[in-house]
Amino acid sequence: MDLAQLLLWGGIVGIISPAILMKKTIKRTADSLVSTGLSKLGYIYVNIDDCWAESSRDDKGNLVAKKSTFPSGIKALADYVHSKGLKLGIYSDAGYYTCSKKQPGSLGHEEQDAKTFASWGIDYLKYDNCNNDASRPTLRYPVMTRALMNAGRPIFFSLCEWGDLHPALWGYNVGNSWRTTNDISDNWDSMVSRADQNEVYADLARPGGWNDPDMLEVGNGGMTKDEYIVHFSLWAISKSPLLIGCDVRNTSKDAMEIIANKEVIAVNQDELGVQAKKVRMEGDLEVWAGPLSHYRVAIVLLNRGPWRTSIIAQWDDIGFPPNTAVIARDLWKHKTLGTKFVGNLTATVDSHACKMYILKPVVLLPILQLREEEAEQPYVYTLYVPEDAVDVCVDAVVHRFVYGGQEHGGQEYDGQEQEEIGDRMEEGNEEDVDVQQDDGNVGDYYCWSPYLSHESPRDNWPIWPDMEYTAE
Repeated sequence: MDLAQLLLWGGIVGIISPAILMKKTIKRTADSLVSTGLSKLGYIYVNIDDCWAESSRDDKGNLVAKKSTFPSGIKALADYVHSKGLKLGIYSDAGYYTCSKKQPGSLGHEEQDAKTFASWGIDYLKYDNCNNDASRPTLRYPVMTRALMNAGRPIFFSLCEWGDLHPALWGYNVGNSWRTTNDISDNWDSMVSRADQNEVYADLARPGGWNDPDMLEVGNGGMTKDEYIVHFSLWAISKSPLLIGCDVRNTSKDAMEIIANKEVIAVNQDELGVQAKKVRMEGDLEVWAGPLSHYRVAIVLLNRGPWRTSIIAQWDDIGFPPNTAVIARDLWKHKTLGTKFVGNLTATVDSHACKMYILKPVVLLPILQLREEEAEQPYVYTLYVPEDAVDVCVDAVVHRFVYGGQEHGGQEYDGQEQEEIGDRMEEGNEEDVDVQQDDGNVGDYYCWSPYLSHESPRDNWPIWPDMEYTAE
């Protein structure tokens, strides 16, 4: 089994810290992930941090859960978490003791501990780097990798090496995510510095292996709401694992609005899996951008300075051709802006705040070309849409005929008719959409499409080369 392929992306996690580590706390956290709806958004891991084990192994060398905290053992807890449709994570260390020095590490016991974790039903392992034998982590961490792969259960492997030996350079063949930074603190300077350090390694993250700038501090009280929005936006666009670091049993309304933003989470979990980068920096003003599936781009306009000011996202920085028209979706206001943007987008951003958008190209795309021999008499043309082109006109705002390069009338569809067209095209391959051509002129049938494409001739269309049409 290839460990790097266990999860397409880093997963979304709720962490239980040592300070509140109790069996009932973990169960209530699992209950809260379900009752708040967070689990449906993808927050499916409940992770136990340090201090869960007794200070010594048993007489067979096995790790033992602390009896005062887990009288029924970890297996019973895992069964409870699994019964909620969630997964359970646990903590260990590539050293003789964990960072707290209160429980044994796994150095020298990797095979034994991996099998123990698997027998308990563990789904995620955070592996720290304290109190080791001074050997390089590139030697110690792969030992646990092999042990997990032989344990008989898929376990997500999170390398917590703190970025000291640049694990982004070697982590993809060892684990599923790797810390690129030291521990985060609940303040603005710590948060933005972790984002900066993480961004350096953007090109090394990809599906199966992710850069991890540490957990989310949203909801812990050390930053303003705007600063927490920046925090969540940067982690999401960076494809970082979203590990909730606050107590989800007692989360404020503001914090819940941030961590439960479906549109921002969707950017983090986008199937393309490309980490965003800073594409422009001018003093305290930054533009972060990263590609998404379906030819879209996510951007964050970040104001790190003390004054409210405007920030410009230029198409040549983002990667769009200069004359591309785009529709912008504001992910924090949950609305599509009422105008199309060409060349750039400008927004006014408060101090220590950001704007986050998805930009969707809108191009006049030829989907049907009438040849001269077909224009001798009226026809109804049926367009057969290949499976990968089901969205060809779903977001269209106007359908029109253009004959010989000149527009001859046009046909606008209202929202209901457009929705019906979209539904028909989403039903599957070869669902037909009738196109009425009744004046016998040669020309192209055009529609607005949310995808970049070349114009005719049809042989040059890069997206749907197998599109067919027939005369009836």
